[in-house]
Amino acid sequence: PRLASLMLLDLLAESGTTVYYSGDLDPEGLLIAQKLADYYRGKFHFWHMDPEDYNKSRSEEVISDRRTKGVERTAFFIPILV
Repeated sequence: PRLASLMLLDLLAESGTTVYYSGDLDPEGLLIAQKLADYYRGKFHFWHMDPEDYNKSRSEEVISDRRTKGVERTAFFIPILV
């Protein structure tokens, strides 16, 4: 995320605002979601990123080995989405 987005998220978290996040369900999107959830622990909730949403949005695209390595870094999502 861009610096301005992170600054806004910091302000929202400091004010006690609950943040709902929805992003791409691809390796890069899951990595971003994981980083944000780790940083804003307890103040950050996923919206439309559960297994049902994942299954609805799956494509037939084959993920390259390079991108698959990104999935390995998003370990906390894997049990949820597989």
